[in-house]
Amino acid sequence: MQAGVQLNRFTGWQATVVVLEQSGGAWSGKLYTHSDKPRAFTLRPGADLELAPPPDLQTRIKNPAAAFTFEGVSISGDTVRSTDERFRGKALVVDIMGTWCHNCLDEAPLLQQLQEQYGKEGLQVVGISFEISDDRELGQKNLKLYRDRFGITFPLLFCGSMDDANLNNRLKSQLDNFFAYPTTLFISKEGKVQAIHSGFKGPGSGEEFQSQVQEFHGLAKQLVR
Repeated sequence: MQAGVQLNRFTGWQATVVVLEQSGGAWSGKLYTHSDKPRAFTLRPGADLELAPPPDLQTRIKNPAAAFTFEGVSISGDTVRSTDERFRGKALVVDIMGTWCHNCLDEAPLLQQLQEQYGKEGLQVVGISFEISDDRELGQKNLKLYRDRFGITFPLLFCGSMDDANLNNRLKSQLDNFFAYPTTLFISKEGKVQAIHSGFKGPGSGEEFQSQVQEFHGLAKQLVR
């Protein structure tokens, strides 16, 4: 072994450790997570590798002609659906999020800003939350804390847990390559998805964060024209 590296990540609920060792032109290592057995892997240079596409090109709506639908339970216990009269004729910013997700916390003030600035022009932000547990009472409690922390005035809906069956039914049946929290959908007043932004880079990313702020405001302006 010529060199070794250990990378650690802790998000508040999940710990991840990557241990790497270099030998010649390759790296080998193991990935440790809280919920799975250690997984071995090998890394080698790849001349044909390409950078990932930008965040607005990574996740796609499967049927562009169809409306994106959602259903969840509000903090007050009401069932809320995308087909409700309250959303008819409105431009929507649908935030697929979770209270456990630190990037979602970074995004929350910007979404509230969009609601305040463009709400009178027909924009409605909606947060649809997928939590660690499918315990509805716990989910509503966490959403209330989230709402109060950021002064959220737009609807926050508990949509169950992040288990595969729930995600396949609610999200992956409508979206290709859904993989990131948050994922933010910008939907026209006619109900068509105009843009999807995967992930969110917080204020610590500097210029990249500011670029996202400008992007979100630009998309919101287009929706309410």
